[in-house]
Amino acid sequence: MQSAVLSETAQIPREVVPRTILVIDDDEDYRLLVRTLLVRAGYRVLEASNGLAGLRFVAKTRVDLLITDMIMPEHEGVETILVVRHMHPRLKVVAISGVTGCREYLDLADRLGANATLEKGVVPKLLVGTVRSLIESR
Repeated sequence: MQSAVLSETAQIPREVVPRTILVIDDDEDYRLLVRTLLVRAGYRVLEASNGLAGLRFVAKTRVDLLITDMIMPEHEGVETILVVRHMHPRLKVVAISGVTGCREYLDLADRLGANATLEKGVVPKLLVGTVRSLIESR
């Protein structure tokens, strides 16, 4: 009888650790929106208000995906992507921007190695879907 109990417990899967997303954006309201969407989707979310602070997270914390704004103080998205690609070439990166004419910035992010680019006004479902797709493609 005791062996049956042991075999049943051995079949219980270990708790799944959620994937970690780092959101780098100087707009606190936008970070809150993205954090809320991603936490509801089952992800762990870290936040940084600029690229320099974000790079500190990447240097010391396991991050599965990075979402970075392109225009912000203390390391814009371009600089952040360049450093991240050097430090962790396989880390998935999503570049976002909401400034007028942002397509130029997003095209540059694409050329620098961003895995996806999105405009800030994007439908929340598309943001979460993009994140999910990139995480699952690891």
